[in-house]
Amino acid sequence: MVPFWLATVSIVSAWILAWAIDKSGLQSRLWWVEVPSVFGFYGIFLRIFDRWLWKWKSIRAIGLVIVPDLSGVWTGNGVSLYEENGEKKPFDCTVTIEQQWMKLRVWLDTKTSESSSNVGAILIGGRRASLSYEYVNEPKALAVPPMNTHRGMARLELITPIELQGEYYSGRGRQTFGTLHLRKS
Repeated sequence: MVPFWLATVSIVSAWILAWAIDKSGLQSRLWWVEVPSVFGFYGIFLRIFDRWLWKWKSIRAIGLVIVPDLSGVWTGNGVSLYEENGEKKPFDCTVTIEQQWMKLRVWLDTKTSESSSNVGAILIGGRRASLSYEYVNEPKALAVPPMNTHRGMARLELITPIELQGEYYSGRGRQTFGTLHLRKS
C-alpha cells in the first residue's frame, strides 16, 4: 500500500505546484526552473518515508507498516559449538543494526572477530518476526589460529521488542555453528 499512497500524494503535489505557479504568474519569470514531475515528487516522498516516516507510531497504528524497527545497538552473548580442548566457546558480542524501510545492515563485534552483513531481510508472517542475514567474518589478532575469514548466515527471532534470539552457521573453511541471544541497549 505504501507505493500506492506515495504515488497518490505525488500526483496531487505535482498538480498543486503546477496550479500554484500558473496562478501566480511566475511561469514566465521561472522559465529556467523545471517544475518537479510526479516522478520527482515520488522520489522525494519515497526518500522521506524510507528514512523517517516508516518509524512513526501513527503510521504503524494505521497498519501501513508492520516491519519491526530493529535499528540500534544490541548486546548479548553467544555460544560457538566450535570446541577447543573439548569445550564449547561462549562469547560476548555487540550487534549494531542500521535499518531503513528498504535497507538493512548488521555488524557483529566480539573480542576475537567482527562481521558485517552482505544481504539481510526481516521476515514477517511466521510465528514471530525474524532477522536473517548473510555475513562476512574477519578475525582479529586475538582469534584462535584455525579461525580465518569466512562467510556465514544468521537467523534471529524477535522474542520481545527488545530481545533477539537465534542461530548462526559459517560456511566453507570454518564450518561451525552456534547460538546468539541479544537484548536492545
